[in-house]
Amino acid sequence: MNFQTLQKIESPEFYLDIAIKRGKKEAEKAKLKVRGGDRLRKVAVVESERIKAVGRELHGMLSGIIKNFPEVDKLQEFYRELVKCTTDYDELKRSFGAVIWADRQAAKFMKLYYSRIRSSNDVKAAYSNKKSYYGRVSSALKQVRKGLACLEAARKTMKRFPSVKTDLKTLVIAGFPNVGKTTLLKAMTGSEPKIASYPFTTQRLMIGYFVREGKKLQVIDTPGLLDRPLEKRNRIELQAALALKHLAGKIIFVIDPTGSSGYDAEEQLKLLEGINERFGLGIVVAVNKADIAEKEAVESLMPRLKKFPVFEVSAEKNIGVEELAKSVCD
Repeated sequence: MNFQTLQKIESPEFYLDIAIKRGKKEAEKAKLKVRGGDRLRKVAVVESERIKAVGRELHGMLSGIIKNFPEVDKLQEFYRELVKCTTDYDELKRSFGAVIWADRQAAKFMKLYYSRIRSSNDVKAAYSNKKSYYGRVSSALKQVRKGLACLEAARKTMKRFPSVKTDLKTLVIAGFPNVGKTTLLKAMTGSEPKIASYPFTTQRLMIGYFVREGKKLQVIDTPGLLDRPLEKRNRIELQAALALKHLAGKIIFVIDPTGSSGYDAEEQLKLLEGINERFGLGIVVAVNKADIAEKEAVESLMPRLKKFPVFEVSAEKNIGVEELAKSVCD
């Protein structure tokens, strides 16, 4: 889903102004076609064509809002969870309903007053019906002002969703800051990662791709999401982190045994256990910086890592990375 193409949602006055201008153009065309003859007939034709043009323009714009917006319930689970944790989902659904209601009201008023103007008994009645139509359709649109504003706020949020390929097998890299996650991503993919923002944090996802046995895989580094204990997250951060569960086929958890990251082994192991409990996915552990780590520090980790496949790597020097990549792909 390309959320960047979502069109801006405007105020009721914006849509009314465009529709009224369209009505004026069509009325001018109708005047040229109805020359001479009975004045009542001319007014009835011109004003009914004006009403029809306004109604059609409003329908095009209002129905376009609904068609342009993604159907949240049909989104891939990853994006559906992001919508639910970054917007007021119930209010969003009510807003969709409000716009649909306004569209139907505009269509109903157009048919009603088109007929009334066409069957008017005098010129004054025709103009009066036109005025009534404008009043009622304006009122209907202004009643959904809050809904339009809600949809526009949601659109702005969705435009900041990370652009990930939900149809690809995906590896998610987790671990504390400065343990070498992004370096490992670069080593695995052989290129600079793409950067994608989450809508509620200054932190960004790092996304890379590589091919194994003819199949393309997606690798995502998750700064700001899986780099501290999940129990310390607020509701939105936790839900966004758990949204990754619907995307990840496997998690690579990176541990730095050297202490140079600023986090000791015990802190890192607790984070690993928390992610394992929450996600319930296959986790492969990459003990990074193994080329400079003390042997005793690495060996002391192993009894705590028995339940996981473990690889000693150096992402910086590209040592052991190929074996790790092959394992997670298999």
